[in-house]
Order: sequence, then structure tokens, then C-alpha cells
Amino acid sequence: MNITIVYCNNIDAATIAIEEARLNIKYALNGSGKSTVARAIELQLRGEGALKELTPFKLLDATNAEHAPRVDGLAGVKSCAVFNDAYINQFAFQPDEILADSFNVFVRSSDYDKHLAEIEALTARIRTTFKESEDIDRVIGELTVLSDSFGKSKSGFSAAGALAKGIGKGNKIANIPKGLESYTAYLRSSVNSKWLRWQMDGNAYVELSDNCPYCTSPTSDKKETIAKVSEEYDAKAVEHLNRIVGVLDNLGKYFSEDASTKLTAITSNVNGLSKEEISYLLRIKSTS
Repeated sequence: MNITIVYCNNIDAATIAIEEARLNIKYALNGSGKSTVARAIELQLRGEGALKELTPFKLLDATNAEHAPRVDGLAGVKSCAVFNDAYINQFAFQPDEILADSFNVFVRSSDYDKHLAEIEALTARIRTTFKESEDIDRVIGELTVLSDSFGKSKSGFSAAGALAKGIGKGNKIANIPKGLESYTAYLRSSVNSKWLRWQMDGNAYVELSDNCPYCTSPTSDKKETIAKVSEEYDAKAVEHLNRIVGVLDNLGKYFSEDASTKLTAITSNVNGLSKEEISYLLRIKSTS
């Protein structure tokens, strides 16, 4: 059967095909008129001019009968039942309803309880997995550290964040500045940030003597090199760098090969982060 709906709310004219004795499903975007179709059929069957309720705003002052709301094609149909918000509000879940415990009466069934139990069993296993898995805890922790390293900023990337301070001006651990090659073993050790603090603390005493404040051997021709370490490096920045590189190494197996390659290039970059690289890192953050 074909039902034609004319001048009802936002519908100027529409024809809806319905196959009798079948389940008919009509789907469309929100606001396209699905509820209006159901309401128009309901009001037409009610009679007594009830359909006027759906007169479009633009036609409220119209006197032409041709512009009146109309539903055709319902011959032989005497009534309809509409299960919508109004039905729920009228009959179910009301404190003063005639039928108590309406949820159990209208909704709950043996199938409902069975499926609910199955869902509960599945989610229980998921919760247990998340609770007991050290790998998941570790990954979540690493992702949290990575996310926090971006710092707080409307753009998502702060110049004051650990990421910017660690690799924002380039990776000087992977790229030792010229003249400091002799410190490579110390700079690339697992305790490099601690060594830098120790080296910088001792550097404050270099001018007290021509001898090294660490070993007392002559340093007159090495003072410039010793001072250059503190000019090129910041112990806290190196600590940030170590953490970020470590986190990305640990998460590497969860990234695609292409992403891992790009991240390695970014974290070992000698020139610092470009706008394109920051944008790429922000995409990694948003999907993590």
C-alpha cells in the first residue's frame, strides 16, 4: 500500500510505500520527517480534524483547502499503535502508574535476561583482562606519559612541555655537537642526565685553578670545551629526551612500520621540530 502525506509539518508531499504483513523499516537523517509520518497516520485515523495539528507554520494563515494537511491511502486501516516517547511517558516508568513494575512487564523477558547475562560475562572478562594484565597497564602508562609530554596548550602542543624541551631544538644525544665528541660515552650513557648535573656543578669551580676540578690535571687548554657542555646541554631537557625516546621505543611495536620510521626520524632530528612534525605528533596523540 502507498500512503501519501501532504502539508504535514516539514513535509510538503511524500509517498511512503508499506508492504502489508511485513516488518517495514524506514530510516533517514534526523529532522527529515520520520516522526511526522507516524504522527500524521495516527492523527488521520483519529479523525475529528486532528490532523490540523501538523499544519506547517508557513501555511497557518492559508485559507485554501488545497493547502490543508492530508493523508491518503489508509482505506481499510482502522487504527494504529505508536510506540514513542509519548507512549513511554504515558504508560511506563511513572510513579503513579496503574501497573506497577512496568519495566518487568513491558520489557523484561527470558531472552532479555539471557542476553544480559551473556553481555555481563563478556564485559567481566574484559574488565578482568584490563585489571590483571601488566602489559596493558604498562602501555596505558606509557601513553599517558606521551600525552602529558605535549604540555597544556590550546593548540595541543606547548613550548613548555616535556616534548618541546626534550626534542624541540633537536636531539643532541643522537647528534653530538662538534667539539664534544670526546664526551660521547658519557652523553649516551643511561645516566647521562645525572652525569650532566655532575659536570655542570663542577664547571662552577673551573676558574678557581688551571687544574681540572675533577681530576686536578691541567685544563688551561680545555676550559672552553668543558664550558661548552653546559652551553649545549641542559640536564632536565636531556632527562625529558630520555623519557620520550624510551616511551616511543616501548610503544614502537604498537605503531605501524611507517609510523615507527617517522617517529625515529623526528626524535633523532638534529634541527628540532618543524611545524609538519609537530602536526604529525599531534595526530599520533589524538589517536593514542
